[in-house]
Amino acid sequence: MASKLISASREKFKVNPIAFICLGVLFCVFAALCVALSLLVPFLGAVAVVLLLFPLLCGVVIQSSSLEYFDKVSFKNIIAFSARYYSPQFSGSFRLLWCLLRGFIVTVASSFIVTLVVCGIAKGLYPQTFDTCFNALMGYLTNVNSTTEDLNALLTMENGFIGNCLLFIESISVAFGLFVFVISVSFNTLGVYFRMLLKPTGLMFGKYSINTAINTNRKALFKDYLLLNWPLIVLLLLGMVGGFLISIFVFQDLVIAVDVGLIFSFVLLMFFAPKYLANMNALFDKYKFLIVIGINDSIKKTIEKIQRTVDLSTEDKERIEEALKECDEEMKQMEEDNKKDSTE
Repeated sequence: MASKLISASREKFKVNPIAFICLGVLFCVFAALCVALSLLVPFLGAVAVVLLLFPLLCGVVIQSSSLEYFDKVSFKNIIAFSARYYSPQFSGSFRLLWCLLRGFIVTVASSFIVTLVVCGIAKGLYPQTFDTCFNALMGYLTNVNSTTEDLNALLTMENGFIGNCLLFIESISVAFGLFVFVISVSFNTLGVYFRMLLKPTGLMFGKYSINTAINTNRKALFKDYLLLNWPLIVLLLLGMVGGFLISIFVFQDLVIAVDVGLIFSFVLLMFFAPKYLANMNALFDKYKFLIVIGINDSIKKTIEKIQRTVDLSTEDKERIEEALKECDEEMKQMEEDNKKDSTE
């Protein structure tokens, strides 16, 4: 089954490789530019990512799903598809709040671990300086009358030993959190593919059904995601490490380490992003049957519940029965089509 999925992704890419390359490179270049804005104005990059980058990702995904029908990538279409990110059909596709929560939890958890590691290394390399700074830090924390001047003096003592350690701990912890955030978002792009299956009349039930179907099949989905996209994780890690090294040894500025790491990551990801889009197309093809079944089943159960609990006229009952009949026929047809596809 694994080889079949890899083969399916390869075939997807072969259909229109130039288009996949254009879309992947376009997104990575734009992502790097968005993050680079933070180097000019703090938090400006975050605003650009939220307002511009995620809509572009939505547009790129939608465009990539239809490359079998287009010979060229249309920038006009990408803009139009990107605007659909704010439509009811695609809003919340990436589940950004959940991704941010995961990233925050990882940041907090990793900060404790990194603190222990940094303190152990610092005490081993600079025992006298560490003891002096540690005692000063305990004195500051236990003194209820500590002032801002005391804090500044603490952070700058011993050539900024404590300040540098805290900055290093914060940068590493945030980098771990961002790593988890990026991986979570890249996995959740499947939500965009699945939402393309929704009909305008079934958005409310469809969104819930998609989330339920994804959660039900999350283990299998994520296993296949890792099978196809493990280079993304490797390149992201290499980019973060490379960015840190560049920040420390070239720019000699740890403050910009996370931003430089992300920029370097997106530069490396340009070489894999086109294949990533083909991979996600293959994953969508493999699992869309389960999602559609889940959507139709949810709608059917809701209609049946309305039929049981609401006093309806004879005409309304006939319409509901007709809708249920059509739903059953669609599900049977999809099951037959899926069986044919699986045997080919």
